[in-house]
Amino acid sequence: MTLYETVMMLAKSFNIEISQLEKNSGLSNGSINRWTVQYPRTEVLTKVAKYFNVSIDFLVGISEVPTIAKLPERQSAEYPKGVLLSPKEGKLICNLRKLDETNRQAILNHADALAKMNLYTIDDDTV
Repeated sequence: MTLYETVMMLAKSFNIEISQLEKNSGLSNGSINRWTVQYPRTEVLTKVAKYFNVSIDFLVGISEVPTIAKLPERQSAEYPKGVLLSPKEGKLICNLRKLDETNRQAILNHADALAKMNLYTIDDDTV
């Protein structure tokens, strides 16, 4: 996956338009679309990586797993601030985001049902 494709996938999974991403990240209008023909500067990549809370390695395709240090505050009040994700949890999220909405919702419903039955715990060995 190219840098541009990765950013498009992340924007879709965060339900944000590219123009809004550019605005929120302090980038000029249309700059991300130019990434199909011109590679951005490191400081620009850093802004986008920080926005999505992923590593630059993930953005540029060096890593298939988004190294997420903690969930951004804007994601969910249900998830405690500063909770760390393991590499397995990051991979799970990445794979979940690749699914269509129907399959994504089916997996989320199944996870909710398992949690209610208390059949799993969140740690590196069970995720």
